[in-house]
Amino acid sequence: MRTPLLPQMSSRPLALSSASSALLLGLLSLTACDPPPTDSSSMHKAGAEAGAEAGAEAGAPSGGGESCIPDCEGRSCGVEPRCGQSCGECATSEVCEAGLCVAEPTLAGHDGGASSPVAGTEPVGGVSAGSSAQAGAPACTPSCTGLSCGDPDGCGGTCSPCPRSVSCDGCALRLRVVELGEVAGRVSSARLALELTLPEGAPHPEMADIHISLTGPALIGRVGLGEATLNAQKQLVPDPATGLPYRASGERYSFMLLSTQNTNTIPSGELLILELQLGDTGSEPVVLNVIHREQTFAPPSADLQLWGAPESEGVVIWPALSQGE
Repeated sequence: MRTPLLPQMSSRPLALSSASSALLLGLLSLTACDPPPTDSSSMHKAGAEAGAEAGAEAGAPSGGGESCIPDCEGRSCGVEPRCGQSCGECATSEVCEAGLCVAEPTLAGHDGGASSPVAGTEPVGGVSAGSSAQAGAPACTPSCTGLSCGDPDGCGGTCSPCPRSVSCDGCALRLRVVELGEVAGRVSSARLALELTLPEGAPHPEMADIHISLTGPALIGRVGLGEATLNAQKQLVPDPATGLPYRASGERYSFMLLSTQNTNTIPSGELLILELQLGDTGSEPVVLNVIHREQTFAPPSADLQLWGAPESEGVVIWPALSQGE
């Protein structure tokens, strides 16, 4: 892994004007020789005396050589450059910019959303609030509740993805919807089978580490062993942290099938049975898919049988739409 290079600091000395040099030397002499000031008035006096000396050396008018005449022409706030004195203070609702008091910008939303964005900023997407309001085109939210696959979603698109009962056609490892349960006319549960289909004579796995993604309003209720796994006398290895028959990380679930008592190979057939409890899928479908990854099967010769399979589209369950493949 490449280590990111940090920007190098410049080694060139800072260029100071004669006035700045004199001011700096004056402050250093005060720090080195005099005791530190005990209050803000003495600190202000020391800074003013150093500023006066800097102004005199820079050739600024000194009014007889005894004091520096500040130059606040064209300024209403901030520190003037000749004597280092203040040219004034701004109101609480203003800020000082380049010697002038200007209205302090307000973030949108702090005053009920009526104020304009801060100058020099631009929202994500490069479209300002003003241009969006002028266009009069609020963001469109697609709605497919109660519609069928392919119907208009109200925003120029169509309702998708379409329901699918099989995750992949012709794959060695795939998910298939076995049964859908309904309550009050709505699909509330689903039973799926994880199937292994290998050609005759192909190496079969002795163990499997299968990862499945699950998105949408659904929970895995129960997990059972399929007939092929039972025939090979394999078991599910539970997660030691939770005791569940799978390991979960976000939308990813992993199932480990093995046995420490035998090296039997797992034949083609059903490996696992998954029972899902579905929530409100009126606007968002439930999608399950097998995650293709290396070392799903062992030995490696069996794992090679999983590569080169057609692209998987996943199982899609959307009770608000008509079920189909």
